Amino acid sequence: MFIALSACVEGLNAHSIASPSDSSSSAGEVAWVVDRVRDYKTENDIPGVAIGVIKDGKPLLIQGFGVMQRGEPAPFNETSLIQIASVTKVMTGIVANRLIRESVIDPKESIVKYLGDLLSPEAQARLEPVTIEHLLHHRAGVPRDSVTPVRVDHNSPMLDGYSEEAMVADLNVMELAFTPGSKWEYSNFGYDILGYIFERKTGRSFEKLIQDYVAKPYGMKEVFIEPTERWTSRIATPYRKDDRRIETYAWVMGKQAPSGGVYTNIEGLLRLVGSQIQAYRSNAKTGTPSDLILTSRTASTEFGDPPMHYGYGLFQRATRYDHFGDLDGYGSDYRFSPELGLGVVAVTTSGGIWLDDMMDEIYADLLVQYSK
Repeated sequence: MFIALSACVEGLNAHSIASPSDSSSSAGEVAWVVDRVRDYKTENDIPGVAIGVIKDGKPLLIQGFGVMQRGEPAPFNETSLIQIASVTKVMTGIVANRLIRESVIDPKESIVKYLGDLLSPEAQARLEPVTIEHLLHHRAGVPRDSVTPVRVDHNSPMLDGYSEEAMVADLNVMELAFTPGSKWEYSNFGYDILGYIFERKTGRSFEKLIQDYVAKPYGMKEVFIEPTERWTSRIATPYRKDDRRIETYAWVMGKQAPSGGVYTNIEGLLRLVGSQIQAYRSNAKTGTPSDLILTSRTASTEFGDPPMHYGYGLFQRATRYDHFGDLDGYGSDYRFSPELGLGVVAVTTSGGIWLDDMMDEIYADLLVQYSK
């Protein structure tokens, strides 16, 4: 675990991450990343973006660029908070691993075992073939999003939440798009169902599960779902990706939080990816188990050559592991190579494909740099 990287790079605060004795030279290794991020920020008119790089357990860079809100002086930095969108699924996968290890959840069991008392006989028969692992692998046939509409159009945020009553109603009318296990199709709603099952089986809110099984064990100090007064001043304003001068709103997700509703910052994600790299490396050397190993069991996505695989909240592409998040305002990117001990994470207040393009470019150049 690391603690705080000293202020060796412009915009870095001394309290952020850990303090290796050679931090200045470490930052110099990746100084070019700063220029690359600034170029992308300028070219795409991005209000706020932050990036973190870790190598062999040592944070090399953690820096924010831009402002929390257009027209205001407060900087977007390593402690600025955003919703990380679908990168939340990495945390949902970690919770799943823990509950499976504790025998609270059986990945091979039908979801009807956990939801049957809420379902009509017709819904029970329809959903009986769907297992926990089908949901984890996006191979359940569950639609991408909930049956109940949660926003007016593609550019509008979700502001009224998604209630338990809506979840139960949708489960009872939801039709499967294909036979479970027969194909791969990404489903936010599948992960929402998982979170709801976890809540019912443990008697704890999903936010409490995230705190107990992700935030506390891996040193993430600022992770939450429901903002309180303690956090509101540090939540950055999101901007629409189709017009980055227009403010939008953080989503109020309710029971849909397990697919994309967690808030944290670049500092928290860098801590998590550092812990995950360490867990993968230990597992490769000694077989040491960990809740952070999200690809012990994977399923083919049928995309790519060779096809990439998907575990429990994490894509696997050869030796790279990753997930990308986009919430029509906020965006995040999370990727690492256990083989090289390299992790790169980014967050922004205006998402879109530019973030994935930037991270592809930076990650590829880092691989070249550290593969020599």
